[in-house]
Amino acid sequence: MGCVSRQEFKGRLPYHLKTRSEIVRLDRPREFEVSVVGDLTGKGIWTLTPTDGRVHIHFDWRVIADRRLLRVLTPVLRPVFRWNHAWSIKRAIEGLEPYARSRGG
Repeated sequence: MGCVSRQEFKGRLPYHLKTRSEIVRLDRPREFEVSVVGDLTGKGIWTLTPTDGRVHIHFDWRVIADRRLLRVLTPVLRPVFRWNHAWSIKRAIEGLEPYARSRGG
């Protein structure tokens, strides 16, 4: 516990989000929780479940935008932010899946 990492998120819109995550709960090998601070604040819970010789990973990300400009613009631009988020998540999956498959042996 206590392991800290830093993240930077970039989508199609012209801004970056920076966060710092720290493991606050660890239940090896099944689950761990991180506390998130920065442009987004909240928590993330990673749950790992063995399935047919593989591992299914579920990530529950509960954060709010702490950047003032995002808080002000969200009510008006929510559909644009959702589109940007969906685009970013799709790119993240495309990048992570080949890496995860290559690590599977």
